[in-house]
Amino acid sequence: MHKPILRRVGLVLLLASLLQLAWTAYLATLSHSFSFDFTFLVAGIAMMFGSLSYAHYVRPLSAFVAGALLTVAVHWIATEPLSALMGEMRVHMLQALGDLVSYVLMTLLAVWTARELSRPEIADDPANPMTFWTTPWVAFAGGIALCSVVFLLGHPEA
Repeated sequence: MHKPILRRVGLVLLLASLLQLAWTAYLATLSHSFSFDFTFLVAGIAMMFGSLSYAHYVRPLSAFVAGALLTVAVHWIATEPLSALMGEMRVHMLQALGDLVSYVLMTLLAVWTARELSRPEIADDPANPMTFWTTPWVAFAGGIALCSVVFLLGHPEA
């Protein structure tokens, strides 16, 4: 009963990772530098096997990533001058728009993954080792807290 949900989540994560990898490869041809995060790719492959033990690790990880990405977005909006953002859009329109779309999609993907893996078929597993860290809300708050501390340490004048 839980395997179709896990396989659907795994397929979506895998496809999103491959699209992001293709976009990163395209940008690498323009800038001659390559940087890719394999977290969603590995999580997608793990979810394709349909194991609940993988889901219990991916669920808080995706909630943590969602909290961290939202905190980074708020910090970026609050600290970046609007003129710099508009200048970036004018100079590198395709790259800036692609990065923005990729960032929004990865955030939505992390939220969707946490929501799908919090369904009763998966979350109410009797073998689930529920510790305080595995709840998605605590993991989400941990992502916000970690990014906030990093930003405050990076800007001591704030």
